[in-house]
Amino acid sequence: MRSRTFRVRLAGCVLALAYVGAWGGLACAQQRISVEQSNAAARLYNQGRESYLRGMVDEAIALYRQALAIDPANSDALTNLGLALDGQGKSDEAIADYTLALKFKPHDPVALSDFGLALYHEKKYQEAADTYQKALINDPKSVEAWNGMGAVFFAVGQVDDAIKDYRNALAISPQHADALNNLGAALAAKEQWDESLQAYQQALALKPNALDIQENYAAALEHAGRADESIGVYRQIMASHPTDPSLWLQVGRQLYTQQRLDDAIENFQKSLALKPDQADAEFDLARAYADQNKYSNAITEYRKGLGLAPKSVRKPPYFSKARFRKAMLAP
Repeated sequence: MRSRTFRVRLAGCVLALAYVGAWGGLACAQQRISVEQSNAAARLYNQGRESYLRGMVDEAIALYRQALAIDPANSDALTNLGLALDGQGKSDEAIADYTLALKFKPHDPVALSDFGLALYHEKKYQEAADTYQKALINDPKSVEAWNGMGAVFFAVGQVDDAIKDYRNALAISPQHADALNNLGAALAAKEQWDESLQAYQQALALKPNALDIQENYAAALEHAGRADESIGVYRQIMASHPTDPSLWLQVGRQLYTQQRLDDAIENFQKSLALKPDQADAEFDLARAYADQNKYSNAITEYRKGLGLAPKSVRKPPYFSKARFRKAMLAP
């Protein structure tokens, strides 16, 4: 049965600070727009920033674009627009905005770090690394750049380098929850479970409700051989996310490993009730039924899985040939 992978956590940098009144940026210096236009663009930009901070991202994007319609050279509006778009998964659009913003402020470490994040999301790892390196040249204490560089190394399998960069970030900001989470994931990849769990615990002390950190911690406990604790953490997560099918599936898999078959079947069934089109969950349920010698049920679930994934390479390793023939003949 497949176990959950560890997820790296990255966040965009802090939004650029708002302007007060007419701003003295590049566009004004070049006399491209009037003071009145500059003030209007600044007001729209400030409104967009406030909307973003309140979680109204679509409204923020609209306001940033209105500001840019008046003042296309407002580099902070371009940067914050890129951040908002990247957060919506539109990293290709964000890259275009960051590219333009950096024409006006090529050495800004915040803009460079955010640009690196968008490139990372597009899996342009070499470009992301180059961009993070530029950010660090301009600000060697940029926590986001060190964290981002670590994520790039982790993505390309250079785990030792990733650990070094996560530790560089934490040397600057020991309370950086995302860097702690990422360090936990990198240490888990090295099977350094005690250190990994410690990093996750520190991250959760800072962000106790962060779902991805909670799941990473539970997965690390599982791989460290502490299944009961792992199940306990998953149960805590499920209390606040009862309709997440993946959580029920993960708990079911651990219960299966412990041969608590009735409980495992109950969790697999709950996962499938929440999300019926899971071929792997059907296969896992079939496996549990087979171990109970409920061959007819096992074949029914296995066929459901094949109906969802007819080209699946997964076979029922839990059946010997003789046992599988017997199951196929079962009523």
